[in-house]
Amino acid sequence: MHWSERWLGKPYAVLGRGPDAFDCLGLFMAVQNAEFGLSLDYGLVPLGPAEEDARARHIGAWRKVGVARQGDAVLIRHGRGWHVGVALDNSRMLHCTEPASVIEPYRSPKWGKRLEGVYTYVH
Repeated sequence: MHWSERWLGKPYAVLGRGPDAFDCLGLFMAVQNAEFGLSLDYGLVPLGPAEEDARARHIGAWRKVGVARQGDAVLIRHGRGWHVGVALDNSRMLHCTEPASVIEPYRSPKWGKRLEGVYTYVH
């Protein structure tokens, strides 16, 4: 069984940080910690679009890459904010949106036009 299967079907909840329900950031942080040993804590404070944009572009040591690897962050424009998923390879992501977490191709017509980029954590 691939590790991502343990995370499928987790219910969506606004500001959800698990373990029973998640939003996209909550799932991303939980997966990074459990599967890749990377402890991320970006807090629970809801931010406006400008603050989300600044945080998304300047948090930590994330570097934009051309080819995704397992565990990389997939950053997608979502309205005036951002959506994040966990790359499984160079075409699919695990992410949480209503109603629950799923695996989808992030270069598909549904997501591809809004794809900002794929980022890897630089230790």
